[in-house]
Amino acid sequence: MRAVDDTSGKLLIATYHRMLGSKPLEAMTYLAERAIAECRWFPTVAECFDILDDWQRADEPCQAKAAARGLLENHRTRVVMADFQGKEDFMRRIRAGQIDQSEVDAAPRWYCDVAECQGFLTRTDDGFLLRQAIAA
Repeated sequence: MRAVDDTSGKLLIATYHRMLGSKPLEAMTYLAERAIAECRWFPTVAECFDILDDWQRADEPCQAKAAARGLLENHRTRVVMADFQGKEDFMRRIRAGQIDQSEVDAAPRWYCDVAECQGFLTRTDDGFLLRQAIAA
């Protein structure tokens, strides 16, 4: 560590406290252990923040929040996959001519957007029409 006088040392400590003082005790313990093990010199505030980027709270509320986030992500994935499978079924059936106008009217908008891009539907002011219904 560089040599500093009392005033400079107090200013340095005040700066570290101002920049890092709001961090939880567990984070500061993590920082101290990592800094002692890895740093050759006293770390700068920027280096301290870099070390703290790797720290994660492990208390019960955070674990509950992480578990809830995981459940939500699994649910979203299932919903998206089901919606994708529904769109694939819709497109398979529209290609085979097995969809009528009532199913088009009930389908999610994005299914119809895809079917329109592929030439099976025509967009109107009121929604989408089957191209075979237009030809009839």
